[in-house]
Amino acid sequence: MTFTGSYDRNFIDITDPDQNGFFSAGFMFNYDQAGDSKLSLLNLSLTGSYTQPLSKNAFLSGGVQLGYGSRSFKTVDLTWDNQWDGTSFDPSRGSGENFTDTNFGFIDIGAGLNLHVQSNQKRSKIDLGLGAFHLNKPQHSFYDDPDVKLPVRLAFNLQSVIQLAGKLDLMLNGLYHTQSEYKETVLNGYLNIHLSTRKAREIQLMLGAGVRFDDAFYPQIAIAYDGWKIGFSYDVNTSPFQAATDQSGGPELSLVYIIKRPRPLLESKNCRIF
Repeated sequence: MTFTGSYDRNFIDITDPDQNGFFSAGFMFNYDQAGDSKLSLLNLSLTGSYTQPLSKNAFLSGGVQLGYGSRSFKTVDLTWDNQWDGTSFDPSRGSGENFTDTNFGFIDIGAGLNLHVQSNQKRSKIDLGLGAFHLNKPQHSFYDDPDVKLPVRLAFNLQSVIQLAGKLDLMLNGLYHTQSEYKETVLNGYLNIHLSTRKAREIQLMLGAGVRFDDAFYPQIAIAYDGWKIGFSYDVNTSPFQAATDQSGGPELSLVYIIKRPRPLLESKNCRIF
């Protein structure tokens, strides 16, 4: 089970025609729980950034992230090797494990850059980003071992929209992670069909697929309407683990709602009340 929420806003004075760059700030919340141990990860983060226009259609942003993380698990539903007496399972036998604690917290620091380029006439746009996480390498062990630290994770991302026709876009996304000896590459591609372009009544149908290299292939479908987006995908396992899964992965259903505040027109004026 995973739950994620975020809020982000910019600080632009639309009444100042000389304003150039601008600041943004927000916060993020993420909670994940999995397995019989109820192994969980909680992240709370504050974010801040500054965006500098490079031209009319290009913007460079730099940001920082300061967060608090917590990991925990429960042993009540777990079984252990020591509880096997050679003949049968005996739950009254001790686990033989000696955890210092079943939860711990840590401070987490990250930073990143993003380049955004937007077409002047079409919906076409591209974002190129680089993020660095766990820059402070926080201690990360249930055994209170100071030598176990969370390595720095680098993330490179690409998000692009290419307008092919009046109501048809090609969307290509990519993500590459590297952390110590671990690496992950994810690529997504899908067609975005604008079924309706009426303001506040936009309807989009998205059809496509993605691949997580050396792990899984997943077709996906989504429909968006006025800030809401519901999507469905299914993993087809392609890793060596397919011997256990028979190439079957799992279904994923997502529901997203983006709250937007429209920007008032520059020429709007307050009416005097007599």
